[in-house]
Amino acid sequence: MLFSDESNFFVQGKHSRFVRIRKGEQLSPAHFNEVRKDPQKKMICGSFSFSGVGSLMPTEGMMNLYKYIDVMERKIIPDMTARAFPDGGGKFQNDLAPCLSSEKVKTIFRNHILNVLDCPANSPDLNPVEKL
Repeated sequence: MLFSDESNFFVQGKHSRFVRIRKGEQLSPAHFNEVRKDPQKKMICGSFSFSGVGSLMPTEGMMNLYKYIDVMERKIIPDMTARAFPDGGGKFQNDLAPCLSSEKVKTIFRNHILNVLDCPANSPDLNPVEKL
């Protein structure tokens, strides 16, 4: 089973959850300096399976159908076919966002012969990637 999801990370301001520093670099007040009224956010898409974590892909703005198709073709399908399940025996679970359940997305999965776990409408999001 390959799980995938996207999440926003605040990269500036008081909402930041992480401070990125180089190895050996000391924390300084500059790391916490807030210079914008609205904090800058980055959306990152990622995946993981029993085989390990997949690659991460930053995206700009809110997720939509065309951005998700780009993520699928550049990251999810390669993670699924080359990394997690090279024998083709795995399943994929995404969340229930409307752009992820469109007919175009389903067609891409069928064309790449990927098994997708069907989730009924209004079912809870059981994707464990939410807990990483």
